[in-house]
Amino acid sequence: KVKTDANGDQKIDTTGVISRECYEAWIKSRKRSLDNPEEAFRKTLVSYITVADGASRPFAPEVEASLLALLRKRQIWPCFKDRKYSQKQTPILIGSHGIRAKGYHEQRKLNGEAKANVDAARRNQRKKRKRHAHEPSEQEGGIGRAGSESGQQRSRQRQNKGGSLDGGSIPPVNERGDPSSRGQCPSSPKADARGSDEYNASDRRENE
Repeated sequence: KVKTDANGDQKIDTTGVISRECYEAWIKSRKRSLDNPEEAFRKTLVSYITVADGASRPFAPEVEASLLALLRKRQIWPCFKDRKYSQKQTPILIGSHGIRAKGYHEQRKLNGEAKANVDAARRNQRKKRKRHAHEPSEQEGGIGRAGSESGQQRSRQRQNKGGSLDGGSIPPVNERGDPSSRGQCPSSPKADARGSDEYNASDRRENE
């Protein structure tokens, strides 16, 4: 039921669920007698909260939240306070440790949050894989460009050196038809002497 607190706020009160009146009404609604009715009542209530059996109809989310807050307190349920088990005649301590189970709606919310976290992590992984997938191609492209530039430099060096078919250099020729000073090959002493004698003989003939 709904109660209004001192501040005027309405809150759901579920304390009646574990009252003695509720427990006895539940016992009377059973079609057959139970061997351990106290434990059966506890299991039934927890099943409605968790829907662990897959068949029970869950409480409304706000009712569930109120019941969980109540049953997680470490105190003996009012319906069993100062009472003994009908079979064993030992004190009933149900509720003294508080329930640890999660409610149906509570678990669904946790599952949704966990799924959202997993989806976010997967999206981040896909983004990282895409970034890493582009990095090798950029490196390969850099290596290819460097190799191309190196080949062009070698080609320019060969062109600057110049070369014939046999790999020798061809010296440039000046206006007189002689090798220029830049590309002139050193002549032998004999060739220089022959050239000097021929020039002197020609000089003498012209003077005669």
